[in-house]
Amino acid sequence: MNNKELEYELTEQEQMKKGKYTKGFYAVFALCVCAIGIAGWYTYADVKNYMNHDKSPEISITASEPVNEQAEVKLSGIENENTDNEDISENSDKEEIPSEAPTVTSESVRSQRVCPTGENKKIISEYSMNNMVYFETLKDWRLHKGTDYAADKGQEIYSISDGLVSAVVKNELYGDGVELEYKNGFKATYYGIKPDGNISVGARIKAGDVVGAVTEIPCEKGSESHIHLEMTKDGQYVNPETYLNNIDNP
Repeated sequence: MNNKELEYELTEQEQMKKGKYTKGFYAVFALCVCAIGIAGWYTYADVKNYMNHDKSPEISITASEPVNEQAEVKLSGIENENTDNEDISENSDKEEIPSEAPTVTSESVRSQRVCPTGENKKIISEYSMNNMVYFETLKDWRLHKGTDYAADKGQEIYSISDGLVSAVVKNELYGDGVELEYKNGFKATYYGIKPDGNISVGARIKAGDVVGAVTEIPCEKGSESHIHLEMTKDGQYVNPETYLNNIDNP
């Protein structure tokens, strides 16, 4: 056999193999297509049945009633428990409220502010701040740096708060007096009084303790008998009435 005949036979065998492979492939492909088509048909039928099916499920009232009744019983029980707890809470709160006001002791009263003239709180001349006031005795206008409280001669004068005696003073215009230091930079000078025998520099006193007795004030002789009370806070003059009436400010 020559070379041409050998090449012809090889070519023919390759074409036969190629033809067999091609036919088998298309046969398998056809079967796959058929299977896909059948599966699609059944899927379509199921979807169609589902779409036509009544979606509203039937509810059995008879079966659900016992459950609802039990739930209502449980809810009712919870509400009753909550009501009972609220009643207990309200009762406990009421029990904590004291039936009577707390007893005010003499010591607590003494720790508050006290009017220097006791029960008689009459003011005959107020603190003028930056306003000029006419002084009848001196016949001129000047600042009135304190508050004048009406008081009879010889009447006892009291410390308005807890403090320390810082000085016993004598002033040409305002006469004899006592200077007391209070908390937070407050100072009070009581003019027109003769210091009590127990008053000395460094002595500690309580609100309501006697600091002296009323005498006279030279520059204010034209007014009725009184004392002149001046107060400062860190060296600046302040209204004694503001301090006296504000017991929350130490």
